[in-house]
Amino acid sequence: MLIPRLFGQATHGIYGGILGIMEVAVRFGVAGTDKGLYKYLGKGGGEDPAEGKRAFASALRLSTLVSSLLAAAMFVGAPLIAAWKETPQIAPALRLMSFGLAPMALVLVLNAAALSKRQAHLPPLIRGVMEPALLTVLTLAAWLSGAGTRGLAMAYALSYVGLLAFALWLCKRSFEKNWFSGLLRAPKHPDLTRFVRPMVTLEVMNSLRLRLDTIFVFAVLPPEKMALYAASEYIGRVAANVRYAFDGIASPLFAEALHSRDLERRRETLQSLTRWVWLLSLPLATTLISLRADLLGLYGEAYVAASAIVVVHVLGHFANGALAFSAALLTMSGRAWLLVLNQAFTLVVHSLLSWMLIPRLGIMGAALAFLAGMLVPISLSLIEAARLEGVHPFNRALLPPLAVGLLVLGIQTLVTRLVSPGIPRILGGTLLGLIGYFALYWLTVFRPEEKESVSRIKKRILG
Repeated sequence: MLIPRLFGQATHGIYGGILGIMEVAVRFGVAGTDKGLYKYLGKGGGEDPAEGKRAFASALRLSTLVSSLLAAAMFVGAPLIAAWKETPQIAPALRLMSFGLAPMALVLVLNAAALSKRQAHLPPLIRGVMEPALLTVLTLAAWLSGAGTRGLAMAYALSYVGLLAFALWLCKRSFEKNWFSGLLRAPKHPDLTRFVRPMVTLEVMNSLRLRLDTIFVFAVLPPEKMALYAASEYIGRVAANVRYAFDGIASPLFAEALHSRDLERRRETLQSLTRWVWLLSLPLATTLISLRADLLGLYGEAYVAASAIVVVHVLGHFANGALAFSAALLTMSGRAWLLVLNQAFTLVVHSLLSWMLIPRLGIMGAALAFLAGMLVPISLSLIEAARLEGVHPFNRALLPPLAVGLLVLGIQTLVTRLVSPGIPRILGGTLLGLIGYFALYWLTVFRPEEKESVSRIKKRILG
């Protein structure tokens, strides 16, 4: 929200378009090694520390190599993209931001290592606290220096260089003594590279599916339209944030359920994970929809025109977050190749819809193509998990949260009209949405075992 206020809508559009490219490149730069660490470091760190260290060293080396090659390609190709787009500012911005690609990829590898070594408190400190702090401080510094688009791009690159340094320092303090010593000389892990090959294909295709609409808008429409789309997409993706907190939990749970060969355990695991994400994501989704105009207004008055786009993005990200665990189950069952086919088909559908709809409907066409890009692979993985694994995520327990969420959305929409627009309405609507949703749910349909889980969590937090 700082960027359009400080640098203007056009610069925000250029920055948002490059970020879309960077996100795909970063996932490619990780090279699937985060999934490899979940498999080999988690296992090796507990049973064979030497194997875990080899896996960690191999992951760092592979990610450094791939991300550095991608950064070099972006640096060389930046003038071509700027010439094709007829926007000279793109070339220096893309070149400067490419220096943040490898550091960002390595931060994700370190996060995966921390989760694999049961240091779950580290990723929130790295990405939840330090990352936004660095981006905010350095963005303000770039604005104060008057450096414009180049300064903003430099702030991005320096933020992730600093974030990598912080992540390394934090992991060195938290991991076992001498864990980082001798990594460059550690032998190659025998299985990690082979394991990550299908993973990197799947990760890149999934990342491209999520950002293809942004790349199309950046390529076809003016920077000002790109800015509107970037703001609406950024707000909409908050609806999926809850799911990401469960990513590191889901894979081990599915692995155990598959290993036990217990169909009922697989079903219970899938339905339980889906229900918790559904339950926790619904109040976010309803709050974002009811306050969409006020949230966009924080970017600037011109951004309010994209209110309808926010609704489409919220629905797409909510569906992707709440119903994505069938794909995780298929991955852990050794059917990653099936998900690659799903993603390939989805990319074709997404590309065709973007090509047809964006010239006709502008950013609304891009949003509709994005929604299709969310629903197609979800539908395919749901069908495949039901046919191949005999399980699905649906049960009647999903209906009460949905009913409560729709009721709270109606109340939010009516009550927030009585509050002054802007910050007061955002604060009031958010409190009403979150507190009202959970209070109503607790009093009406919260199950006894869920209340027990919440009580245990509360006791742990309070000591």
